Amino acid sequence: MVFGNKYDNQIRCNQIWAVSIPFGMLSREQEKKVVDKVFSHLYTPYGLRSLSPEDPEFKPNYGGSLWNRDNAYHQGTVWAFPLGGYYLAYLKVHNYSKEARFKVIKDMDQLKSTLREGCVGQIAEIFDGKNPTGSQGCFAQAWSVSELLRALKAAEKDSLIERT
Repeated sequence: MVFGNKYDNQIRCNQIWAVSIPFGMLSREQEKKVVDKVFSHLYTPYGLRSLSPEDPEFKPNYGGSLWNRDNAYHQGTVWAFPLGGYYLAYLKVHNYSKEARFKVIKDMDQLKSTLREGCVGQIAEIFDGKNPTGSQGCFAQAWSVSELLRALKAAEKDSLIERT
């Protein structure tokens, strides 16, 4: 069943913020469903897609003319900064278990290669939605770095997990 207009039912990364905060309006079961939905439709190792690839409005590549770039910006482009919110939500719905913390730290290791692109030690703003392997947009985005550091700190907190 579809409610409202077609845009009301789009799967976008904004919903992860409702789960990532320590307090919330959703039940734990609802929060888990949001995390699972975001993972299955939006998650990439470099960030979250701004729109599900299954949506007819999805734009797989960021590039070309200003019109094409603007058209793709929020229609599938992968953003690095919401990945921090995703990891915080993932930790929360898995009760900050040792297994969940280990998974977050392990998944974050996949970002190491991006730290050598553009500006060394930084993470880019965005990546293509279909194949997010090369950085796009701003090559040194503070909120990309800070959100991931915030999630890493939460994953390492009170943890005996060793970084390799």
